[in-house]
Amino acid sequence: MVQEQEYIEPEIVDELNKQENKNIEESHSKKVWAWILFILAVIYGISPIDLVPDMPVIGWIDDFTIGAAALTNLIQQQFFQTNETFDKLFKLAKWILISIAVLIFLVAVLIITVIAKS
Repeated sequence: MVQEQEYIEPEIVDELNKQENKNIEESHSKKVWAWILFILAVIYGISPIDLVPDMPVIGWIDDFTIGAAALTNLIQQQFFQTNETFDKLFKLAKWILISIAVLIFLVAVLIITVIAKS
């Protein structure tokens, strides 16, 4: 038995190819930005200039959370874009880390304000 092949209009094939190329370009762009953000996070971590002064523990937590969020983003973009479950898991972890960093920053600002008024 000869199996019949389905005929697909050339316009549909062209549109599918364009969409695939667009997805590949977006994926590449996200990977490049993930590397840039990771490098900036490393520079921020070793830089003496910080949002939160490098007081023991509190000042180091912001460096850690920003670096961890950038690393999580890099891992997500580099390896897990094809696996939807891992992609969602790393996206959630990244936003949790960013939320923790923002909370720490706000608490540190509050503490510094209270100490300055005393």
